[in-house]
Amino acid sequence: MTGQGDGAAAVAATKHPPCKTQRCLRQGKRRTAVVMSVTVWQWIHSEKLVGKPGLKFSDGGMVGEIQLLKRHSLAAQQRQKHYADKKLRPLSFELGDEVLLSSKNLKTLSHPNCTPKLLPKWLGPFPIIGKCAKPHSPQNDAGEEVLAYKLELPEYMKIHPVFHVSLLKPYRRDGRVQPPPMPVTVEGEEWFLVEAILDHKDELVEVKPKTKHSPAKHELQRFYHVKWLGMGEEENSWEPEDNVRNLDIFPSYLAYRKISPLSP
Repeated sequence: MTGQGDGAAAVAATKHPPCKTQRCLRQGKRRTAVVMSVTVWQWIHSEKLVGKPGLKFSDGGMVGEIQLLKRHSLAAQQRQKHYADKKLRPLSFELGDEVLLSSKNLKTLSHPNCTPKLLPKWLGPFPIIGKCAKPHSPQNDAGEEVLAYKLELPEYMKIHPVFHVSLLKPYRRDGRVQPPPMPVTVEGEEWFLVEAILDHKDELVEVKPKTKHSPAKHELQRFYHVKWLGMGEEENSWEPEDNVRNLDIFPSYLAYRKISPLSP
């Protein structure tokens, strides 16, 4: 009885666990049972309750509950790691497979006679012509781990053809979804063609930031809603007037809308 009473007193005298956890103390004739969640186990560990004399019952009930809870907690962590590793497992490709290349690290250059367009998120498809593998190591029991692939790129894309697997995704040629067309090469630089100008809007744009001695300066500028040739509507973008004024379709749009250019 002494161990049981001291244990209940020790629990009662300790801080309560976080409000989002459930803690249930049931009194019985022979022992005291505590039902705790994994979060409560973390609270018990942080409060350093494990090993306190008041929590060690004569029949070993509290110690057994804590040990059982710890085993369940470790098992839950291992299951979570197992499912997380499945999702984080890198993709693998074979020679000849077609993949799309992320344009995350690619850049385009401006040209005075064309309208520049940011690259779409994915380019391609490109066939795989080589693999770059990580050698076998004690940490890699499965053998070689392919980290990068060599792609067959067009001649005008003067970039290194080896890319990390995280920059690639498989391309499935199902006939329904097609990748955006590759850019047109003008004097060694890449450009996309404009199909139509859909709309326009005027906005106040900050051209000079506010300083300690002068307020911010704003200027009225016009932007045109551009549809890019061969691309979906999700790729439409608002372009400043300077980017579209040299297009062949620009005068036709002004005449149709009966407007004049905002800037001379």
